[in-house]
Amino acid sequence: MPRWINLRHHVRALTRGDHRTVSQGKWIVIRMFRVGQYSQYWDSNRKEAIGGPKWLYDDVLVRAISRPGSLVTLARATKGMPVRGADPLYGVAGMDDPSQKLYAVEVTKDLTRIPKIGDRVYEITADGSASRPQPPLHATAMYDVLGVVVEHGDHGRAEVFYVYGQKMGGES
Repeated sequence: MPRWINLRHHVRALTRGDHRTVSQGKWIVIRMFRVGQYSQYWDSNRKEAIGGPKWLYDDVLVRAISRPGSLVTLARATKGMPVRGADPLYGVAGMDDPSQKLYAVEVTKDLTRIPKIGDRVYEITADGSASRPQPPLHATAMYDVLGVVVEHGDHGRAEVFYVYGQKMGGES
């Protein structure tokens, strides 16, 4: 019986290392907004957030591998012809933008949900440490999530997701 590919094991080996692979991962924080649950900064009279984010959020510290640029070959093809509508990210396939970054993250029990468009990814100063960094964490870069692709494995279980984001500045 052949051994089946397990994307979780492959991404775990790349991010954390194993007996054959040197760790290439780094720690990032994924901020997942709870859309619909206003934060204490929301002013309902002015219809704007003052001094903080509009929504409540959860910060999750995960290990990821990344590369600069956007998704290059995401569009699926049939018989050599691209199929429009086959993938929500079809319009950006083949484009590279140095202000964008692509992350591959293993699905773990720490994640409350898969990130969505509008969430954020923060790179932190303690990104290369072998052990989990302890707060306070200091962000070095912030990316607004532009797209998420989930890779499903056996029995439909989500194993790995790819997040790509646009670098942002001036906000926290």
